[in-house]
Amino acid sequence: MIRERLALVCLIIFVWVSMILGLLVINLYIVPLELPGVNPFVTGVLKVILSLFLSVLWLWVWRRMVVMIFWRSIKEQQSYI
Repeated sequence: MIRERLALVCLIIFVWVSMILGLLVINLYIVPLELPGVNPFVTGVLKVILSLFLSVLWLWVWRRMVVMIFWRSIKEQQSYI
């Protein structure tokens, strides 16, 4: 029981820290991105695509962690039965 709660707390901390770092990366590196000689519309589309990729990657990592914690807790509960 304590291990499950600890895993959940670690997951929440990881999600918040990674979200803040991801937003920081987007704000510091992607938003000020300007490609010389390229249409500003194309640059804007590229910024949106890069930001979307980082967001989807974050969601995918988060989902993988939740699934891993879920199945680990299911296996532990089955061993008690």
